[in-house]
Amino acid sequence: GYLIGGEGSETVTKIECASHGSCMLFGFGKGDSDVMWDFYAAKLLLKPETKLAWVKSYGGTHHDIILTSIPTSDGGFLMLGSTSSMFFTAMKVLLGGYDQDRPLLIKIDTRGKVEWAKTISASGFPGLIRGITELDDQGYFLVGGQDFGSEHTQAYDLIVLKVSPQGDSLWARRYDSGGDEWAENIQKTISGRLLITGGVKQLVDKNEETSPLLMEIDKDGNPVWMKHYLTLPGQSKS
Repeated sequence: GYLIGGEGSETVTKIECASHGSCMLFGFGKGDSDVMWDFYAAKLLLKPETKLAWVKSYGGTHHDIILTSIPTSDGGFLMLGSTSSMFFTAMKVLLGGYDQDRPLLIKIDTRGKVEWAKTISASGFPGLIRGITELDDQGYFLVGGQDFGSEHTQAYDLIVLKVSPQGDSLWARRYDSGGDEWAENIQKTISGRLLITGGVKQLVDKNEETSPLLMEIDKDGNPVWMKHYLTLPGQSKS
């Protein structure tokens, strides 16, 4: 591995701080002699002085880049990113396929030890996963977008996947409202449902317009409502 601030290139993409005076840093990086990117997690102590307690890297034979991470109910963390590695320690393909960069989940404990690491890839849903949240039953919802078009035609739909506490796929769904939709994030609401944020691209007066998208689903993935916030001709953008 390598230390944060040492030789090579490193980027911090997420930070999670606790009330007892420590923070977890998540990112990706590579050393001077290494052309491949790896995930890393680091624990930073803030009291009585600021110092790194530990740094650990996670990666396979090719690029592994972290997008985001969340704390989990057992005190550990789940990291979400993408990988082009053909083989990864403890990796399991959930939905099949090794033909391109695939979403990668890495679950670690409080000391940074890998509990499991799994990819999500398939002919049906290999798309880009960008958001994740933990469920009350300790499973996870993942959201993103996937191009379901032909070789010469792009047709993006919003996708939602549910995985078990061990990262095994339970189901995957796609949602289409007539444009190109994708999701960026997902959060639980006080009603127990899930709110998804993203975007949609549509043709308006022969021009492509991209606007925010909000969608609420229940825990079974059934849509409750979906809304676009499109600026129409004559309106001003707020």
